[in-house]
Amino acid sequence: MPFRPSLPRRCPFDRKLTSFLSAVASLADTRSPPASPPAGAVPAALTPTAYNALMSAYSRADRHDEVLRLFRSLPFPPTAPLFTTLISSLAASGSKSAALDAFSLLASGLGPTTSAFTVLLKSIDAAPSESVYRAFFGTMAAMGCAPDAATYNCLIWMLCDSQRLDEAWGVLDSMLEEGVSPTVRSYTAILHGYCKQGRVLEAERLGGLRVL
Repeated sequence: MPFRPSLPRRCPFDRKLTSFLSAVASLADTRSPPASPPAGAVPAALTPTAYNALMSAYSRADRHDEVLRLFRSLPFPPTAPLFTTLISSLAASGSKSAALDAFSLLASGLGPTTSAFTVLLKSIDAAPSESVYRAFFGTMAAMGCAPDAATYNCLIWMLCDSQRLDEAWGVLDSMLEEGVSPTVRSYTAILHGYCKQGRVLEAERLGGLRVL
């Protein structure tokens, strides 16, 4: 049965205001990618946390070759967060098959995490059909993971970008039914979708705002 909006779509006023302003601002967001650490950098501390921080910085700067270099040179067994950063970087670089291979290595060894599943969902080029994302959540459950707010928000953004706002509302309602609290980003995604379609009045109603 398809998702159907059923629960109240309300959020605290401060969240509504923040969501509305964030959605409008994001439409004109032209920030350049963050500066990259110098090529060949190594963490000051030889710990998984330090390596992950540097790999993440390279990934945000689109230096995916440096992410792979660091992962290959780890002085200790890779952890789940390190695998997740690698998967994200590979997917962002267009190496979707390599990202899937890395996910398979994680799943067969340490075991998958919700964060890794979320990164895998982000790597999909277009919003999946309802049957596909239901199957995706089913696979997560079968492997001992449950979608969190980040997973749901990722799917909501994808649906809104594809102008499938009714489905996005349904996913948000399903999120509530599963006991996962929506975040500012959850509502910002839908506000962004309304603004993208020029449906300003609906965006205002959702934000609890009125044109003076």
